This record gives sequence, structure tokens and C-alpha cells, in this order.
Amino acid sequence: MSPSDSMPYKILIFYTLITFCTWLAQGEPGKCRDGITKNITPHQLLRQDLFCSYDKESRPVIDFHKNVTVDLKLFVKFFVFDEHKNVLEVHAWLAMSWTDEGLKWNPPDYSNINVLHVKDYDIWMPDISIYNSGNMETNGAWDYTHCVVYSTGIVLCVPTLKWSAQCKANLQQWPFDQQNCTMTIGSWSQSGEQLDINLKDQGIGLEDFASNREWELLKSSAKKEVTKYSSAPNSTYQSIDFHFHIKRHADAYAATVIIPSLAIALLTLGSYWLDPNKSNRLAACCISTLCHCLYLQYLGLKLPVNGTMTPIIILLYRDSLIITSMALVLAVVVERMSSSSNDTSATSAAIPAWLDRFVGVVLDHKAVQLLLLGKFDSKRGDGTSLMENGTQSNEGKQNKDWFILVTIINRLGFLVSLITYFILYIALIPKY
Repeated sequence: MSPSDSMPYKILIFYTLITFCTWLAQGEPGKCRDGITKNITPHQLLRQDLFCSYDKESRPVIDFHKNVTVDLKLFVKFFVFDEHKNVLEVHAWLAMSWTDEGLKWNPPDYSNINVLHVKDYDIWMPDISIYNSGNMETNGAWDYTHCVVYSTGIVLCVPTLKWSAQCKANLQQWPFDQQNCTMTIGSWSQSGEQLDINLKDQGIGLEDFASNREWELLKSSAKKEVTKYSSAPNSTYQSIDFHFHIKRHADAYAATVIIPSLAIALLTLGSYWLDPNKSNRLAACCISTLCHCLYLQYLGLKLPVNGTMTPIIILLYRDSLIITSMALVLAVVVERMSSSSNDTSATSAAIPAWLDRFVGVVLDHKAVQLLLLGKFDSKRGDGTSLMENGTQSNEGKQNKDWFILVTIINRLGFLVSLITYFILYIALIPKY
């Protein structure tokens, strides 16, 4: 036999020796203590017997076709919702339990030890993580934790976690808005035939929940979802959806945003009742316009972009600014008209004929007169007024017509603004 013919036999002998040495190094279950000469504690013997041939990368079942059932419950400690980032951050404990068939022992053989404390990276752990993560820099799992193993093979782990879930904020009703957020968890690599996830009790606990300063947790629930895909018709994929219904504490925002908007609206409405001959009406309208602009800037910095659903409070301030701007323009117009009504010179402008007819029509209606001009008489006579010396004065009639027209414009402006504000504040009432 040539040297080249003996090479396959040498390779076979080499791999046989490697396999034998590996078997000796691993030992057999329950035989790891063979060859130990020094005295060790029962706890150390138990760990050696359990982990000498334990494979934490394999599912802890003897029958490969059998699945592992994991019971879990989420104990929420507190949460943080960031509407700017559209992220719900949940801080919680995740209690998980399952049966590991490779971690069973007979307590009398180990001085009646029934419980063993291990680290999660020493045993098999379900690869449960969050699907709709709001932070893609991490894999969504926990760092590490300690687990409790019972002699029956039951494993209990309660890792602390901080999961960030995507939650698109709807700020249309701000600051009376409510948000519905869902956090979905499950296994990345194993189907329902390999890893069965069940909810323990209701699946979520609030025994140690700490309230949030800005948000109130109205309702929380958990639901198991089982999905099949056409690409894998013989497999099911399981996930757990944790739903959180939260409501914003609106008292502080109502005091700093809503109440000032009412004060600004009253300032605009009150300007219609000020004397048009004096500058205080223009000053009131200018102050109201400035306040609107400042609050719109504040809300623009406070609230994030909300897509096509603009917050109603911003629409309210926007429309209120338009109303105030119109009141400012109207204040300038009626001031000019009022100056014409007070002009006693012969060069005072005469009221146009169509406006004179309009004034007459308004004054002839009792309902309109009651609402707008209750202090005026519907009958203006033949269009002239008598002076003290008994002569007729056409200038007096013109001045009175201008004054009536100014009053009509003020009352109509006030009425239209009042109705518009009423509609705007009705729309601000939350629909929940």
C-alpha cells in the first residue's frame, strides 16, 4: 500500500479520536461527577450534573416535534409618551415561565435542593422581542436577568425591560386628545409549532404602576394574535398585542391656552361697543391681534407637525386672528364714517342714496331694530330735521344717517363675530 492510499484511513482515525475526546470532555448527564476527587457541595454537584451536557441553543424538549409553551405577563411600571417622536416608551417587568426538560432533577439526590438560581445566558431563553420598535438601535430584547429553576423543570424569569413602540399621535383634539397605542411582541425565528406564547391571567398587570404627570392610563389590555402566511401554509406565527389607551391631563393647558383665547375673543367682541370716535377701539384691536400672533407662535413651537389633521386649537387661534383683523379694519372704516357724522360743516360728505335706502329697510324691521338698533326710531320722518330757530337742516339729517350706518355696521360685525366664535368653541369640545 502506498502512502497516498493510507491517507483516507489516517483522516478517519483522526476524526474518530476527536469525537472520542469531545465525548469524554462533555460527559454524560448525571455522570459529570465521575473523576472528581475533592469534596464539593450538593449545589455544585447539581449544577455540574445539569449543565455538563446542556445545550442552551436548542429548544428544551426531548421530542423535537413538541413545542415549548411560554406563559407571560407584563407588569407595567410606568410609561412615557413622546408625541414629537411618535413613540410610547414602556418600562415594565416581563414575567415568563416554561418547562425545560433538560433542567429536571430528583431533590433527594442533592440534599433536597428544590430551587436553583441561574443567569439567563446560561440557559435556553425564548427569543421574544418587540416588533413595532420605536428605537431601531437595539434589538428590542432585555440585557440580562436572573432566573429561578425548580426541580420539576419549570423556569421562571422576570427581566426588566424598556420597550419603545411606534405610536402615531393624533393631536387634532389637543389638549383634550386621547391616544391609542399598541405594542406588539413575539418570536423572530420560531413559529407557533415550536414556541407557543400564552397570556397568564389577563396578560397585563398594574399592581405597581406609577402614574404619569402628563398622561392618564384609561385602559390597558393584551390579546394574542395567530397569523398564517401563504408562503408557509403549514405554520402559524404568534404575537401578543398590548393596547394602551391614554388621555392627556388638560387642566394646565386649559388654564394657559384655552382661557386666554376666551379673554382675547372677549376683547375683540368688546371693541365693537367702544366709541368709534376714540382711539381706544383701535388700541384694543391691535392688542388682540398681537396676542393672537404670540399664541400662534407658542403653539407652533409646542405642537409637532400633525400631517393633514391640524389641531383644532390652532384653527381656532387662526380664525380668531382673522376675525380680529377684520375688526381692526372695520374700526378704521367706522372711525372715518363717524368723523363724517360729527362734521357740521357744509362740506360734510352726504350718505350715498343706496346706503340711505339700506338704512331705511333695516329700521323698518322690528326684529332687526330690536337686535341691533333698539334705541332708534324706525320712522325717520321726511328726511329733514328742524333746528332750534324753526328752519330745516339737511346737514342734520346727513349726520344722523351716518351715525345710524356706523351703528348698524358695529352691531352686524359684533353679531357675526359672536356667532363665529360660538361655532369655533363648539368645535373645540372633545368628541370622546
